[in-house]
Amino acid sequence: MIRPGSPSAGAGSAPHRQPPRLIDQFAALLPPGAECALAQVVGSGAAAELLDAGSFDTAETCYERVTGSPPRLTVERIHPTRHGHGRAVFSGVWCPRLDPAADTDSALRNFADLLVPHGALCLGVPLPSVEPSETEAELAARLGGALRDARFHAFSLTVQRAAEGDAGLVRALAIRKGRCCADGWQVSYDRHALS
Repeated sequence: MIRPGSPSAGAGSAPHRQPPRLIDQFAALLPPGAECALAQVVGSGAAAELLDAGSFDTAETCYERVTGSPPRLTVERIHPTRHGHGRAVFSGVWCPRLDPAADTDSALRNFADLLVPHGALCLGVPLPSVEPSETEAELAARLGGALRDARFHAFSLTVQRAAEGDAGLVRALAIRKGRCCADGWQVSYDRHALS
């Protein structure tokens, strides 16, 4: 379970400040299984958006909804475009803010390789800090196209307005398509399949 606002292990730790809806939506997209390995992209986002074992306490996953027990979750730090892992090893990739210098297309291909079929992706791509030649809607549509090209089905694409000293970003929640998704994303899980 992912619980926003839970302190990390250890006394005196500061609480996490992930937006509850984002972390809840990400948790709900994770594929079911008793073991769930997550990848946290290094250099992505403020320290408040980082995941650790203490982050996983309140949001309900599909596995927990069906079995009544939370999955055992582990978090590993990875680089956005290179890794020492095999293919299809993570159930989810958490990248709340991709480094502006990173190539988005390369990162998406890397994330698709790392994720199991139907694995979840949370991705934030910074908006240009200078006056963009594209509207925010055009930037979101372009990210949606890049997600499709990298074998993802986007569940949500939102634009977060710039705050003081921040360029803002396009946020995506997506699922890596599997072979069964040729006609669109469709997955059904039942209690017997998860037991």
